[in-house]
Amino acid sequence: LRDWLDPTNSGLTTVNAMQPVGPPNDTCNQFSVPEISTLPYSTSGTTKWAVDNYSIGGCSNNTAPDVAYSLRLNCDYNVTVSLCGSSYDTRLYIVEYYWCAPNGTPATYCNDDFCGLQSQVSFTAHANTWYAIWVDGYGSASGDFVLNITGTANSYANQSCPGEAITEVPYSTILDTECSGDNFTPTCQPNDAEDVVYNFVSPYHQPMRVRTCAGSFDTILELREWGACPGTFLTACSDDASCGSNPLASQVVIDPSVGSTYYIHVDGYGGQTGFSTLEIEAYNDDCTSPYVVTGLPFNDYGDTRAARDDYQTIPGFGSKEVFFQYTSPICQNMGVSLCAETFFDSYVEVRTGGDCPGSTLVASNDDFCGLASQTTWSAETNRTYYIIVTGFSDVQEGPFSIKF
Repeated sequence: LRDWLDPTNSGLTTVNAMQPVGPPNDTCNQFSVPEISTLPYSTSGTTKWAVDNYSIGGCSNNTAPDVAYSLRLNCDYNVTVSLCGSSYDTRLYIVEYYWCAPNGTPATYCNDDFCGLQSQVSFTAHANTWYAIWVDGYGSASGDFVLNITGTANSYANQSCPGEAITEVPYSTILDTECSGDNFTPTCQPNDAEDVVYNFVSPYHQPMRVRTCAGSFDTILELREWGACPGTFLTACSDDASCGSNPLASQVVIDPSVGSTYYIHVDGYGGQTGFSTLEIEAYNDDCTSPYVVTGLPFNDYGDTRAARDDYQTIPGFGSKEVFFQYTSPICQNMGVSLCAETFFDSYVEVRTGGDCPGSTLVASNDDFCGLASQTTWSAETNRTYYIIVTGFSDVQEGPFSIKF
C-alpha cells in the first residue's frame, strides 16, 4: 500500500541477478590466458558461457565455445595434451608459433575422439617455442573439462659421457646447455652450471684452438685427454678469454698428436645456461692468432687441413692457409722452407707492413723443391714479417714441415 501511494513508484520491482560471465581465458585478447612453462600441468575448467573464438582447426569447422592456453618450454619435450575425463564431447587444437592463435589460423595438431568422446594430442614441443592450445567442443558442445599436460625432456648425445663425436676439423656448431644437467665441474671455475660434452680423436698434427666465441651466456671451457670420458688428464681450462667483441668467451689451445683423444666440456659460469658457438680449427688459422716465432732456427710441423680459407694470397686460389709471425731483431738474410716433409703442392708468401697479414709483399714461391716451396728475403731490424703457408689451388692442402 505504501508503494501504491508513493507517486514516484513505477510499480516495477528490481532484482539484482548474477549474469553469466565467460571464462578469463575465453579469448586471445584477455591477458589472463594461462602461460604454461613447466610440466606436468593439470587444471579443470568449463567452456560454458564462453564464445566460439577458434573454429578453423583442420579437423573441421565447428560452432562450439572454446578457451585458450599457452605452452612454452625451455627444452625440447615430447608432450601429451589430454582432455580425457572431461564431461562432454571435446575437440582439441594445438597451433605452433602462436601465444594465442587467432581464428582462422590452421592447427598444427588436432584431435576429436581419442578416449571415447574426449580428445588427446601428442607432439614434440621445441624449446622456447610458443604453442596455443584451444580446448573446444564437437559441433556446438560445451561443458566441464579436465586438462592434463605431461611430457619428458628429450635427451641428446652431448648431455653425458662420452658426448657427441666430432669427426672432422675444422668444426663449428651451435650448442645449447639448457636442460643438459650439471655433470662436470671445471677445474678452473667450480662455480658452474649445466654442461655438454664432445669428444674427438685428432686427425692432424697441428696446434689447434677450441673456442666459444659467440653466445648468450658466460661460458667455461675445459679439455681433458686420454682414458674414458671425462678424461684422465687435464689439458686446458678457460673461463674468460676475449674472442672478438665477447669478453666472456672461452678459448684453449692444444698441440695434439695424430690419434690423441680429447673430451671437450662446455659449461656456464654461476648457473648460466644458453646458446653458444663451438669452434675447433688450426690455432694459426687467421690473423687473430698467428704462430709467433720467437727465435731462430725454427723447425716445426703443421697441417693446413685443420684451417679455413680466410685470406686470398697472390695467386688468388681458394686454398686453406695458416699464419706465422716473426720480428727480426737484426738485419739478416732470412729464408723459409717447406722442402723437408710437405705432402701437397704448397705456396708460401712473406708480407710486412702494418697488422697481419701485412700490406706489402716481400717474397713468395710456388715450386722450389718439387711441389714444395722455399723463399728468401733480406730482413730489417725490428721489422715484423708474416709468413703464410697455403696450397697452390683450392684442392691442395695437407701436412707440411716448416723451417726458418
